[in-house]
Amino acid sequence: AILSACYPESTANKNLLALEFLADYMYFKLGTEKLTISDFEEFVKIYNEKKKTTINGKQFLETCVKANILKQGEESFDIGFYDKNTYAYFVAKYLSRELEKNPDNTEKLLYVMNRICFGINETIILFLSFIRSNTRIIMKIAYKAFDLLKRFGLY
Repeated sequence: AILSACYPESTANKNLLALEFLADYMYFKLGTEKLTISDFEEFVKIYNEKKKTTINGKQFLETCVKANILKQGEESFDIGFYDKNTYAYFVAKYLSRELEKNPDNTEKLLYVMNRICFGINETIILFLSFIRSNTRIIMKIAYKAFDLLKRFGLY
């Protein structure tokens, strides 16, 4: 909403798509919450090549920092999402988009599900269920938890 209020819709949409791609790049490819400046430059290069577009990395970063979506380190030259919820949201948006394209491509979803107790994975699943308006994801987790805890006599 902040992006679209300050920029034309096409620019805002490009930035939102780039943020989804950035979340995927950071989470699944690099496995990190922070990027160095050189990692960020590499991301911009890869994004522009893969999406056959041209985003200006400096302008993209400045826009996202002003919108409190990304932040730069105060004492170091690193870049990351503003907070873990924002990071998880954009990972979930990316996963949702990929599942729309190919519902059988569940490799990344299974990666998150198998690590649900660690890091931001539970938040990714929660956002994904909201984005897709699909509570079955949450119910599946509840049933698996019930089965697991039943073995220990807790249910």
